[in-house]
Amino acid sequence: MSEYKELADYIQKFRGKHSIREAASIAGISHSYWSDLERGYSRATRKPVKPSMETLSKVAYALGEFNQENFKPHVFMMDLMD
Repeated sequence: MSEYKELADYIQKFRGKHSIREAASIAGISHSYWSDLERGYSRATRKPVKPSMETLSKVAYALGEFNQENFKPHVFMMDLMD
């Protein structure tokens, strides 16, 4: 499994029942880009999505809002840096 697919699965898992539009709005990114992140590839290019650390930080913030008890954004970010 590619690192992008692993990230995609992780984001999907922690988004849970919340909509992509809701998650993207909280993160401050477009819902279409969030959707691409969850796919692991861009629908336009069919290439892996390679989000910047700034984008990952925004995603971590949104996931933290949905999972305040069992998701730690700083741990998510540190795991990505390993």
